Amino acid sequence: SGLYEVWDNSFDFMPALESITVSSGNEYFSSDSNGVLYNKDKTEVLCYPCDHDEYLRQKYGYERELYRDEVTPEYERDIQTYVVPSTVTKLGEMCFNYANLRVIYLPEGLETIGDSAFHNCSSLISITIPDSVTSIDDWAFASCEHLNNVVIGNTITSIGWGAFIWC
Repeated sequence: SGLYEVWDNSFDFMPALESITVSSGNEYFSSDSNGVLYNKDKTEVLCYPCDHDEYLRQKYGYERELYRDEVTPEYERDIQTYVVPSTVTKLGEMCFNYANLRVIYLPEGLETIGDSAFHNCSSLISITIPDSVTSIDDWAFASCEHLNNVVIGNTITSIGWGAFIWC
C-alpha cells in the first residue's frame, strides 16, 4: 500500500507477467479483478500484463493457447477481448505492449492513446478509435502486423510519428 510511483516501461518486456494485484489501501494505484493495473481512479490504464492470456486461460478453463486458425468465438471473447472501462481517459505508454488481444473496445471519453500503447500487439486485427480521442501518440500501434482495419474518430488532431508503422 506504500507504492506511489510507477515509471513508464516499469513492466515492459516481462513475458511471464500474468496479473497485477494492488492493495485496496493504495492511495495511487488500483487493479481490477482481472489483474490490469490502473491509476487510483481508473482514468489511465498503466499495464495490461504481457502474459495475461495465460491468467485468463486458467480462469476460464482452457488447457492451452489456441492459435490464429484454431480460435473459436468463445476463446476470442474470453481470452483475446478487452473492454477498456468507461472511466479511462488515457491509455498509458506501452500499456498493452505485446498483449495477445484480437479485439479491444475503447470507450467514448477516451482522449489520449499514449506512446507505444499497442506496440507489438500482433494479434490485434481491428480498432475503432472513438470520436473523443484527440491524440494518438508516437508508435501507438507500431508492429501490429495483423491490424487491417482502423476507424479513426472525427476529432483527432494529432497522430504521432510512426503511429501505425509496420502494420
